[in-house]
Amino acid sequence: KSWMGRQYRSVKQMILGGKDKDAPTPEQIELGRTVAGLRASVEVKPVGESNVGRLRMKGPSRRIAKTANVLLDTYLEHRAARHLKEAEQSYNTLHVQVKNAAAELEKLSEGRVKFSEEHNVSFDFQKESLEVIKLTELETMVSSTRATLASLEARLAAIEKQFVHEPSTET
Repeated sequence: KSWMGRQYRSVKQMILGGKDKDAPTPEQIELGRTVAGLRASVEVKPVGESNVGRLRMKGPSRRIAKTANVLLDTYLEHRAARHLKEAEQSYNTLHVQVKNAAAELEKLSEGRVKFSEEHNVSFDFQKESLEVIKLTELETMVSSTRATLASLEARLAAIEKQFVHEPSTET
């Protein structure tokens, strides 16, 4: 950037010829310096094992706070867009799976109806399963009642045994 450096470059260009076609432009060089400086001034540290991080920016003036806010706003916009895209992809994938499952369920239901018609089965399996549950409950109640009856009969037999050994009394 000094006078001597600029003169050296101009003499070098005169001797060696024009500029290199692949050489970066002064704007590209300045952009590279800016990005390198920005990279050196920005520090992001994750906090523990969470999704939260700590952003720290270093700069020569208080305008760095505006730069940090713009950086955070841009990050949040991109993050929201990424999450929205992921949610849409998940929804589309699940929507296809639900359609396939519904088609398969419909096919099975049609097969069940066809089976019922072919074999002259007029009852509904769901109704029959409810009746089986009720029958099981009734059988449980009957066996419980039988156990209670057997217990009462045993007590009656014990009382009758005691009654035989007791002397008869008259009032």
